Amino acid sequence: MALLNLMFKVKVFIIFILLCMSSYAFSMTSAGTKILNQAEMRYFNTELGETLIILSNYASVRVAVVYDYALTPEDDNTTEPESTRFAAAGSIVTFPKY
Repeated sequence: MALLNLMFKVKVFIIFILLCMSSYAFSMTSAGTKILNQAEMRYFNTELGETLIILSNYASVRVAVVYDYALTPEDDNTTEPESTRFAAAGSIVTFPKY
């Protein structure tokens, strides 16, 4: 009975991991989507005794289609080593500091 309970827990864990991974893939914003943002600042004016709200201009970004990309170093004939990194969309890429 304990073995069946353990197998059930392993199956549930595997399903949970697969669902977490698939939800990340489906949460990416599709190309052509327009994203709007507006900042808001509130402060209390002690002289007037009221809260003032200041709104910024709208900022917009349109998501572009990126089929492929490459990070390639320039060959500037120096003795410093060149670095190339390949990464999936949404991942973090780091380069060593020379």
